[in-house]
Amino acid sequence: AAPGGRVPHSGHKQRGPLPVDGDYSCRMSGRPTPPARPRDPGPSVWPVRGQPLQDDSLRGRIGEALGRVSEQVGHPVVEDPDELRSFAGAERLLDLAFDRVDKALDQAEQLVITDTRALVAMQRELAALQRELGAAELAHRSRAFGLVQASLARLRSVTSIDRMIDLIPAEVCRCGFSRAIISRVREGVWVTEACYVEGDPAWAADVVRVGQEQPQRLDHAILETEMIRRRGAIMVRGVQSDTRVHRAIAETSMSHSYVAAPLMPKGRVIGFIHADCHVTPREIDEFDRDVLWMLAEGLGYAFERTVLSERQRALQQRVLQATESIGEIIGEYVDADVEVARLELDTAVAVRTAAAPFIAPESRLYTLLTRREIEVARLMVNGRTNPQIAAELVIAEATVKSHVSQILRKLRAANRAEAVSKYMRLAGADMPP
Repeated sequence: AAPGGRVPHSGHKQRGPLPVDGDYSCRMSGRPTPPARPRDPGPSVWPVRGQPLQDDSLRGRIGEALGRVSEQVGHPVVEDPDELRSFAGAERLLDLAFDRVDKALDQAEQLVITDTRALVAMQRELAALQRELGAAELAHRSRAFGLVQASLARLRSVTSIDRMIDLIPAEVCRCGFSRAIISRVREGVWVTEACYVEGDPAWAADVVRVGQEQPQRLDHAILETEMIRRRGAIMVRGVQSDTRVHRAIAETSMSHSYVAAPLMPKGRVIGFIHADCHVTPREIDEFDRDVLWMLAEGLGYAFERTVLSERQRALQQRVLQATESIGEIIGEYVDADVEVARLELDTAVAVRTAAAPFIAPESRLYTLLTRREIEVARLMVNGRTNPQIAAELVIAEATVKSHVSQILRKLRAANRAEAVSKYMRLAGADMPP
């Protein structure tokens, strides 16, 4: 099972595998979402705090050993059985049991020899269980790092930023979380882009809707601002009572605790990833924060690679279009019939028509007319008289007449109407009468 996954206990089903492909996340894209199922905000005190101990055999043997210690020393070691559901809780209980046995041995003179031997054997058993628990936790952490690497490998094959935004929340959940959000940060504003909630796409859609309808400005009063300042991940507990969180998302998600990390391609924060284990349910810990931070750093490089890939494809397409158009121009010009005639303005324009898809219409006008002459010509197209043009441009009427004369000469127009017609043709757009 994935680190951070569900610890089997009554009232919860075991987590199933995530889909290999498909629409992982909910975004505000207009597509319908399944009906929402009842949302259980969960108990006030969650059964798992920190990384879950999912080895039922090891957990059972630790519980039995702690029970024997309680009988031997006369004091209960385990007051809350849920502590055994996490590595941190099991480790604390083993330390407590070891200390109690050690204190009992200090009073050896008051005990019979058989009891002393039993306590020594009990200490050895507790030490062996501590070593086994440490090895299990190390394996758990190694699996978590492996899951991060596997998620990044899958995302490296994505060639579209839109697709990557859809996939990231579910990939985050493959790394030990049950809910994840990806948001963009632009000009100091935080806006939700996509969300994945294990088993509840309607809830995910609600989170996205709230995050987009109520974008959060990042100021000193918001915890996420610290991520931008320090360029690092954060861990937040007691979410519902903390005034420094995104209140609308906190209320919609009902989160108890979460971790968040910045997306930073080229060292600039462009977005956030938030994750928690609300569906499991369990409280997050520092290791969750570190896992998300490692994943977010890799995603920054993946984002940069995907953006460059998209830009490369767009550039290749434009170059291909330009090459085809240049071939058409050369063909039209070289294969044209030989005539005893000067190259007229209209002919030059016709030769350039094949390049129209990638040459802005105004760029052709600027090769013929000055900026001021183009301003005058536009007003001529709109039917303005010379006095009206002079008033609008705040210049003398004589200056307007001079510009009009230059426009007629450069466009080789016999009169004002012909100049307007040629200007409209060169501009390549229908102008208002």
